[in-house]
Amino acid sequence: MPISTRATSDRRAHEAGFTLIELALVLLILGILAGIALPSLSRLGQAHVDGEARRLAATISYLHDEAALRGRIYRLTLDLDEPHYAIEVADAKSGSFVSPRSADGWDPYAPERRDLPHGVRISAVQTASRSVSSGTSAVYFLPEDARESVTIVLDGESGTQRRLDADGVTGRVTILREDLPR
Repeated sequence: MPISTRATSDRRAHEAGFTLIELALVLLILGILAGIALPSLSRLGQAHVDGEARRLAATISYLHDEAALRGRIYRLTLDLDEPHYAIEVADAKSGSFVSPRSADGWDPYAPERRDLPHGVRISAVQTASRSVSSGTSAVYFLPEDARESVTIVLDGESGTQRRLDADGVTGRVTILREDLPR
């Protein structure tokens, strides 16, 4: 009995493809998964800003306490164009600022430079005498006398914003949440 090659090839072509219903079902599942995942990604961006705000607040308090304890001048340089900040200490002999690793008593685990997580940036630094929104800004921690209070604003890509208000006398930092409207 002869076999038709056309019937065999039609059957193979039909079996190799997907039906419209199968494709619609896959797209529906992907849409549901995306709907569940997108809010989680937004919270992840917020977590990066929150974590960095706490880390920077702890660094500011630490430098304030170290300056008083060790009798040294520390400088925190905040870069508003590149996402990082750096710590330096005044060299007693030369008067210039150097790596804190060269200072006696510096915590070897404390960072000299901290790169901010992706999507987090420093958008403003404000004191009573100046306000900076680009370039770099330095905050000095002195061993004696009153220090100037400073406000640092961190922005996240997701519209999350944190304002750090550092008291110049006590060195304590308050973190305020100010999410931007979308």
